[in-house]
Amino acid sequence: MTQLDLFQLRWRFCVRRNLTLWVVRSGHTVVVIFPFAMSDMLNITFATVLREKIREGINDMFYHIPLDHEICLHPKYFGPDLLETVKRKLFNEVEGTCTGKYGFVVAVTTIDNIGAGLIQPGNSLVIDSKGRGFVLYPVKYKAIVFRPFKGQVVDAVVNQVNKVGLFCDIGPLSCFVSRHCIPPDMEFEPNSNPPCYKTADESVVIKQDDEIRVKLIGTRVDASDIFAIGTLMDDYLGSSTSKMGVWNLQIFDEIRRMNIRQLLYQGLNFAMIVSSALMIWKGLMVISGSESPIVVVLSGSMEPAFYRGDLLLLTNDESDPIRAGDITVFKIEGRDIPIVHRVIKVHEKSNEETKFLTKGDNNQVDDRGLYASGQFWLTRKDVVGRAKGFIPYAGIVTIFMNDYPKLKYAALSSFCIEKDSPSTKILHFIRFEGMILCIGRGTLEMPITVTWSLSGWNVCDDKRQPAQVMGQYDGVGAKAI
Repeated sequence: MTQLDLFQLRWRFCVRRNLTLWVVRSGHTVVVIFPFAMSDMLNITFATVLREKIREGINDMFYHIPLDHEICLHPKYFGPDLLETVKRKLFNEVEGTCTGKYGFVVAVTTIDNIGAGLIQPGNSLVIDSKGRGFVLYPVKYKAIVFRPFKGQVVDAVVNQVNKVGLFCDIGPLSCFVSRHCIPPDMEFEPNSNPPCYKTADESVVIKQDDEIRVKLIGTRVDASDIFAIGTLMDDYLGSSTSKMGVWNLQIFDEIRRMNIRQLLYQGLNFAMIVSSALMIWKGLMVISGSESPIVVVLSGSMEPAFYRGDLLLLTNDESDPIRAGDITVFKIEGRDIPIVHRVIKVHEKSNEETKFLTKGDNNQVDDRGLYASGQFWLTRKDVVGRAKGFIPYAGIVTIFMNDYPKLKYAALSSFCIEKDSPSTKILHFIRFEGMILCIGRGTLEMPITVTWSLSGWNVCDDKRQPAQVMGQYDGVGAKAI
């Protein structure tokens, strides 16, 4: 029994158009990430034998079971990497496939045994199907399989709407909801674009590409496929995107599920982040003597000295006089955004305040056109600080957030909401330098580097055949199924 057998995991399981399950393989450790949190809580139990769980009456969708498979290799693959070739071929031939007996194979977790190779005889059957000289390797392995059962409630995506009912996808599983299993207050509207089922007041509308919650009332098992029949005639079933108020919006889905204790915990996390940022900022102000110790270059007026997106480190020591050539950051009366330009002229008179004139290195004229009306010189009170160092392009994120304000809210939500409960969307916690996964009530940290795009992972191609992509980064394999 592997370590995965010891876990009784409770995760929220959601299926959109594609059942995207991240499988991270590091050595002999395999972790499956379920990145959705939209449907009812379902038990996900990794059992040792599927049939035992069926006899116990536990209708879970995911199982950890022993399986066997035969790998047929051409002699050209013989050599020091033979076993690795067998493993790689096993992953390619098994993962993403479906059998009526066990269901959809999500991922191979362990390879228990690779038997001795059997040279295939040269009879006509073998010649036609496998070829002369091929070697057959029996492999025993354990895999996580996806097997739906009657009575389970899942989220699905509608792919076709007509007068006979709804056709929808539950990941790789196809499901049909008959017209008789749709609430009677919903009528089929063939003249709408696209065709849909809706209530008289149009408060609930189900059309193509909508997410709906379905209860499975039956499954049909073939040799290489599984088909399900669902119903919407029960409590809390139907459209997940209906017009029923702001609390049905997906953006509030996480907050809506939280209890009082979780809300207080998230509020405390938010307060700690804000207070920590304020403490760091105030500390920099004391050290630098400037009200803005860090500024970002927003334009190209100082090129080639500084470029747009550079982060400037400022100091403001009033005992140190300003000289020609200093790069100063100053504010103009009536403007909120400070300006970073170089001092080109300095006027000093005894018993009078020093005055100076600035200009951008990349500008043709001085800054008198930027100053307030009637102002020809800057004084010390206009200075925010002087540049003492810079970090190239470190402030480009600030520019992006100013240009695209929605990025601010996305970044704030990702850092402020703690992803430590089974109701969180674990996919949001993928970082460039590491990953935290929710397992039971705790967390598991894996030092991996995530550098791929999430937009290309799909479970099925245009022909509804399983498609899979394998990436290798820092010795850790990652597969989206």
